[in-house]
Amino acid sequence: MRFSIFGATGIDDYFNTNRDALLKEIDDKYAVEIDEQELYDYLLNKYKLTEIKLGEEKASTKLIKKNREKKIKIVVEIPFYGDRELFAYRPNPFIHLDNINVYIEGSGDGKHNKICIELEFYISIEESQMNYEIEYVKQLVLGNIQNLNNNIQTYNKQLERIVKSRIVQVKKTFTKFQKLTEAIKIPLKKREKTPPEIPIVRKKLIIKPPKPIERHNISDPVIALQMYEEILVICSQMSIAMERTPSTFKNLSEPDIRNFFLVMLNAFFEGETTGETFNGKGAADILVRYEKKHAFIAECKIWNGTKYIEKGINQLFKYITWHDTKTAIIIFHKGKDESFSKILEKIKNLARNHDNYIKGHEFESSFLKKENVFSFKFKHPKDDLKEFFLTFLAFHIDIS
Repeated sequence: MRFSIFGATGIDDYFNTNRDALLKEIDDKYAVEIDEQELYDYLLNKYKLTEIKLGEEKASTKLIKKNREKKIKIVVEIPFYGDRELFAYRPNPFIHLDNINVYIEGSGDGKHNKICIELEFYISIEESQMNYEIEYVKQLVLGNIQNLNNNIQTYNKQLERIVKSRIVQVKKTFTKFQKLTEAIKIPLKKREKTPPEIPIVRKKLIIKPPKPIERHNISDPVIALQMYEEILVICSQMSIAMERTPSTFKNLSEPDIRNFFLVMLNAFFEGETTGETFNGKGAADILVRYEKKHAFIAECKIWNGTKYIEKGINQLFKYITWHDTKTAIIIFHKGKDESFSKILEKIKNLARNHDNYIKGHEFESSFLKKENVFSFKFKHPKDDLKEFFLTFLAFHIDIS
């Protein structure tokens, strides 16, 4: 059985329906003869939601023919454990999956369910680009699942408070009702039926967590130039994907764009990739840490003239500490108000005319030897005798 993932309805609608049913059940089931702790445990067991657990992913391939050209069809399968009904709703926030074929397959018993991501590539594609695009799409889907789990965690915490509060409220009402009943002078009819019994509380099964997905390991991120290049390649590939799907990113703000980079960097590098992490005297957009060392600090900027980018450089100077040597500014130009080629020249001139500029830097990676990537050595703002790397990656998102 197959159904599409993340429908048009938000997960909050599902939570609200659950809460309404919960409140109604408390009102219906509460009685003096019922143990309140038993009622509390029963309701939590019934209405609490289990987070989605993911298993080890697998991929299958098939050679197909479309429009007289041969393509490779790849299906990434990710087993999961949990209520598949949750996938019918959109998490909050929701990462849009434009033109991505993703669906749920499996039985309704919760034992053999899997998320399937279908991708097609022309045979002529480079292997590295194919693997990158597979990982990129996969991380968009996994980002939504993480957001869904965050929503579930928040809902479960709220549920505990709601149950306690409602039981206290209903108890007060019931106590008041009893006092008024006892005050009536006319004899009352006795109820023939006793209050409904609370079912025995069933414990949820503990699902063994899946094996962690293997990731790259950063051995010494502070001094390794090769690792710096690998991080920049991932950021560059991510930006190229944004250029290819402008409709997904055209309305995103700088913090929104930053979040996409965080998802991708976390997928590739073991360590800590965080947003708005306080470091030095400010909050850097992207900070990659490993074993309490800083591997990479970056700012994401939407092009708004050279003065705005210069301000971004000065912001970066405030954030970095004496130990930080690998930095970047990722710039996105939207629209056609100005020639992108002219913007690239302005960025280069801005860097070369900066007071802290020392010289240009040439990367080893061929992927970074492009006209929209510029790397320089700068004097450290906190020590004239110390150098650090500042790389500019500029990209154009066509929103026309």
